[in-house]
Amino acid sequence: MVVLYTVLSGVSVFVLGQIIIKFFIEPIHEQRKAIGKACDTLIFYAGYYSVPKRDFTQPDREEAQIKTRELSTLLLSTTQIIPWYGIFELFRIVRKEQQIIAASRDIIGLTSDMYDEKYGLPSSVKRIKDIENALGLKLSDESLRNAASTEEGLTHRSAPTIR
Repeated sequence: MVVLYTVLSGVSVFVLGQIIIKFFIEPIHEQRKAIGKACDTLIFYAGYYSVPKRDFTQPDREEAQIKTRELSTLLLSTTQIIPWYGIFELFRIVRKEQQIIAASRDIIGLTSDMYDEKYGLPSSVKRIKDIENALGLKLSDESLRNAASTEEGLTHRSAPTIR
């Protein structure tokens, strides 16, 4: 009888562990990967929204817009799949939902800045600062200034860090 209880308790612990991993840990990990992808995408396409008057080809600009917009939806979707998000938010395990929504909104705004020759860079710099604050990233302000002042775009930039 003791063997049966041991086996049942072992199976129960295993099943409970798998439930916790699949429903809580993996979705939180996916959200953190999405935040990392945000950092990657924003740096990779920085030349498109920080130098809107630059002569990029239309297909390249459209690709940058699509990838950046996909990033916005990825952040929102990974947030929505986390059950009991409010509880994790209270314990600061995840970013506040309002921060994710604000970052998503600003990322969409960056795609609009790609075509705004007059206000693109100042608007982009503000949006990047807002995204940094919302997602806990540190994207270099220097990279945007360098992109605006050099012919090659983002040639010299410091590596981003996550706070």
